[in-house]
Amino acid sequence: MSKQLGASGRLVVVVDGLDETRAEPGENPLPRFLPHVVPAGIRILCATRPTYPHLGWIEARSPARRVNLDDDRWASSNEAVVRGFWEAVGPDYQPPLPASPVAAAIARAEGNVLHAVMLHDVLRGLPPEQRRAERIPGGLRHLIGEVWDRAASTESVRVGLGLLCAAQEALSLDALAEVAAWSYDDKERFLREARQLLLEEPASWASTEAYRPRHDWVRELMAERLGGAALRVHHETLARTLARWPSAVEPAARRYALRHALIHRVEARAWTDAWRLTADMGFLEAKCRELGAHEAELDVERVAERCRASGDEALRERFGDLARALSRESHWLHAAPEATAAQVWNRLRQLGWSADELGQQLQLPVGSRFLRVRHVAIRESGALVRDLVGHADVATACAVTSDGRRVVSASWDQTLKVWDLASGRTETTLEGHAGWVSGCALTPDGRRVVSASNDKTLKVWDLASGRAEATLEGHAGRVTGCAVTPDGRRVVSASEDGTLKVWDLASGRAEATLEGHAGRVTGCAVTPDGRRVVSASEGGTLKVWDLASGRAEVTLEGHAGRVTGCAVNDQTLKVWDLQAGVCLVTHRANAGYVAIATTSTAIIAGDATGAVWFFDWPP
Repeated sequence: MSKQLGASGRLVVVVDGLDETRAEPGENPLPRFLPHVVPAGIRILCATRPTYPHLGWIEARSPARRVNLDDDRWASSNEAVVRGFWEAVGPDYQPPLPASPVAAAIARAEGNVLHAVMLHDVLRGLPPEQRRAERIPGGLRHLIGEVWDRAASTESVRVGLGLLCAAQEALSLDALAEVAAWSYDDKERFLREARQLLLEEPASWASTEAYRPRHDWVRELMAERLGGAALRVHHETLARTLARWPSAVEPAARRYALRHALIHRVEARAWTDAWRLTADMGFLEAKCRELGAHEAELDVERVAERCRASGDEALRERFGDLARALSRESHWLHAAPEATAAQVWNRLRQLGWSADELGQQLQLPVGSRFLRVRHVAIRESGALVRDLVGHADVATACAVTSDGRRVVSASWDQTLKVWDLASGRTETTLEGHAGWVSGCALTPDGRRVVSASNDKTLKVWDLASGRAEATLEGHAGRVTGCAVTPDGRRVVSASEDGTLKVWDLASGRAEATLEGHAGRVTGCAVTPDGRRVVSASEGGTLKVWDLASGRAEVTLEGHAGRVTGCAVNDQTLKVWDLQAGVCLVTHRANAGYVAIATTSTAIIAGDATGAVWFFDWPP
C-alpha cells in the first residue's frame, strides 16, 4: 500500500458531482461506487450540495468533515476560480471581450463556475455587439431560466428537452429524433437552440455523440418549467418507443429497455402496464441474464414501494410478493437465469398464490416446461430473506459489520467470504489459511477481520484490500475461535491445546497465555466492558478470566457434557452469576442443542425443537 500511495503514504480521491449520480427515488446510490471501508491513508474528497440526503451514509463510514463552499469565508476563493476561468477563455473571443462584460460575468456568477461555463457558451453564440454587460444574467438559476425560455419557445426543441429530462441515459441525436418523430431540420434546430443546456458525451447507441442535461440543477429547472403532467407524457412516450418490450434487436436499445422500461411506466403512473411487464417471465429472465439477478430484484422492489401511491393494495402486494420471490431465489437466478420462470412460479406458490392465480397473472415464455409445485409443504421461516451460496464446504462462523450491510463467513473450505447482504453477492474471498477456518471476528471499526483456523494460526485481514496483514502463530493445537476486545486493540483466541492467548493486534505478539482448562478450549467471548473473557471447554466447564492479570477468576461447573461456546450437548441451559460462579437457573431442553442470546434485561434460549424461553435478567 505504501508504494501505491507514494512516499507520504496518503492518497486523496476526488469525487466531483456526487449528487448528480442517477438513482431511483429514495435509493442511496453511494454504496455502488464508494467503498464500505476506506483503507488507511486514503481520503475521499466529495463535492455535493449541503442538502444531499445521503451525506449521513458517508459520515457513518469514517470521520467526516463538511466544508460549505457557499460560506462567506470562501467567497474570495470562489471568485478567484471564476476570474481564472474568464482569463483562460478570453483568447477564444474575436474581437476580444471588453472589460465591462468580463467584470459583469465575474460579479454575477456569485462564485459559481457552472454559471461561468454556461455563460461562456451563450456569449460565444452571440454577435459581438450583443455581448454587453447589461445582458448578463445574475445567478445560475436566472441564467438557466433565460436559456430555457429562449430554447423552449420552439415546440420541437421543447419536446426534445422534455424527453432528455425524462430519459434515464444520454441519448444520441438519432435516437431522440426517432422518439420525437423529427425531420432533419428539427434535429439541426434542436442542436442550435438547446446546446447551452446540454452535455455532450459518447453515445452507447452508436459511434456518435449523445446528449443529456448538463447538470442536475439544469434538469431540475427543466422539470420545473415543464410541469408534472408534461413530464408524465414524455415518460409515456419513452415507454412506448425506446423502452418498449419486446425490444428492438439493437443491443443498446435492448439494454435501455431492460434497465429503464419499468421506471418509465412508474413515472407515467401506468401501473397496470408496469405489472404486465414485470409479470413477463421473458423480461425478468432477460434482466437476470444481462443485468444480473440483483438488478431485477431491486427494480421490482422499487416498483413495489412506488406502487403505494397508486392506492391499489392488491397490486402492491403482487409486486411485493414477486420481489420476495426474486430475493429468495437470487442465488439460483444468478447461476441459472434460464430457470427464472420455474423458480418464480414455485416460490410464489409457496407464498400462497394458487395455481389458477399464477396462470392468470404470469406470462410464461412460449413452450416453457418445468416441474411445478402442486401442494405446498414447507417449514421454512417466513423471515428468511435470501441464501448466501458460494462456500465449497461447511460454513462454521460469521460476523456482521457494524453498519449491518455486510457479513463475513468462515468455512471448512479454508476461506472466508465477505458478502453484501443487500444483494447476496460475494464481494471478496479471503484465501491463505492452510486448514479449516473455524471462527472469525470483526474489529469495532469494521476495517479488519480476524480468523481462527485448525492450521494453528490466526490471520488478520484488511477488509478493503482483502489481503492478510498478519499471521498470529503460537498455539500448539487447532485454533477453535476468537474474539476482539471492544477497543479493537487485542484479540483473544481459544485452542485445542487447552489454552487461550491474548494478542496485541498492532504488533501481532502474544501478550499472555491463559492456562487452566483440563481439555480443549472450544470457544471464547469478551465481555462488553472488555475486562473479562469467558471460555468454554470440552471438559464441561467455563472459566471467567481477568484480562488485565490473566488469572482465572471463576470456574463454572455443572454441565454434564462438553461446552461449545453458546451451545451445549447435555440439553440443558444454565444461567450463571459470573462474579460468584453460582448457577442461578437450570432448564432442561426437549432435545438437541440449546442456543442462547442475551439482552440487557433477558436471556433468550431456544433448542432444536423450535421451543423458545425468556428468562428475566437479573433473575
